Amino acid sequence: MLIFLQKKLVLFATPKTGSTALHTALAGKSDILFKNAPAAKHISPQRYSKTMQPLVEDLAKGTCETLAVIREPLDWLGSWYRYRSRAALSGHQNSTADISYDQFVADYLSDKRPPHAAVGSQANFLSCTPDYLWRYDCMNSLSIFLSLRLEHRFDLQQMNVSPIKTLRLSPNNTAALRDYFKPDLDLYETAISDS
Repeated sequence: MLIFLQKKLVLFATPKTGSTALHTALAGKSDILFKNAPAAKHISPQRYSKTMQPLVEDLAKGTCETLAVIREPLDWLGSWYRYRSRAALSGHQNSTADISYDQFVADYLSDKRPPHAAVGSQANFLSCTPDYLWRYDCMNSLSIFLSLRLEHRFDLQQMNVSPIKTLRLSPNNTAALRDYFKPDLDLYETAISDS
């Protein structure tokens, strides 16, 4: 999470939506930066609202607007699967290296998710909807918006990129996943796009 007191803007780090690239590009302009530990970096809008907003707005001397990025939900889950298949997680309980994507999705949809499939959902993370919700595939327009808002030109570099893998999903899991992701898909449809 990045907080810009003078510009009265809070930028949430929705997991797997380019937050590392945004943090790297904008860390030097932020007044408050939460990074490294996932629980700190990925503070949700609702947690911010309950625990930090009064302090931040007192320091900013006014109401701060909030912004987050959302990724198309099926693409988001595929990114988690690919990210957890990287060599650095080999042998770890979160690794998906030896699990098919179809099994990963089945595990994700199960009542008791195993550690490798315990990744939450964007709809839950963003249940307290920010003032600006931007689509992940519209990073160029988001960069322009942030450059103007923060009065700071920056280059957004791809970081923390998931390995390339073919994602094969059975028709049953595809239908079940779309059904499960209805709140996420509905929220994604409300996000700012380039069109």
